[in-house]
Amino acid sequence: MMRHLRRLLRALGLRPFLLPAYTRWREWRLGIGWNGQEEGFSQRQYTSHEQYRAHQRSKLAYMDSEGLRCCDTRLHSALAARLRQKGIRRGSRVLCLAARRGGEVRAFLDCGCFALGIDLNPGIDNPYVVAGDFHGLQFPDQVVDIVFTNSLDHVRDLKAVVAEMRRVLVPTGQVLIEAMAGDAEGTKFAYYESFAWPTVSALVSRLEDEGLALIDRATISEPWLGEHLTFELRQP
Repeated sequence: MMRHLRRLLRALGLRPFLLPAYTRWREWRLGIGWNGQEEGFSQRQYTSHEQYRAHQRSKLAYMDSEGLRCCDTRLHSALAARLRQKGIRRGSRVLCLAARRGGEVRAFLDCGCFALGIDLNPGIDNPYVVAGDFHGLQFPDQVVDIVFTNSLDHVRDLKAVVAEMRRVLVPTGQVLIEAMAGDAEGTKFAYYESFAWPTVSALVSRLEDEGLALIDRATISEPWLGEHLTFELRQP
């Protein structure tokens, strides 16, 4: 896209004037590129946390609404089936992080849980998701039994997000994570993602370093290829 824009601006004689503005807009939208880290992880670079928040909030505005609705429906159906198979306890208090339109919240509700989602941009009239940032949750300590997320590819600071998960969970609580296959396993992390891992196993190791203990993992294929991971809190 950038190459075609340069050609058009050059043909119109506008490139020197408009390209800097487009570059600034693109950096505001997407950050300033990816930075490779040790062990194959990558992190999108932002000039500030507010730039990160603006980028992530823009997803609903710039993505096809029908595509988002379809993905949300597929997530709801697939996750509800997985949760029933796992035997999620009815009445569990569940917090879903970066829950977008709320498909994951509805899946837990279907299983008889008390569930709520947070997202930087839950959209208008969303009864399942409230505004919030999973780097700094607005909830008190030890108030939920389960934290769920399938959005670790959208974190800016994994350490901060896991610390917040641990804070709001009761000591016997669980963290349920659905992680896409890593970039070495065929996933292309690109437009709205801000954090990428080489393999799911590498991500598991990073999460265990932050105080989570893996107790179960299973391959999933809907709404995308990856794994359903179950963690407990590692006790001191």
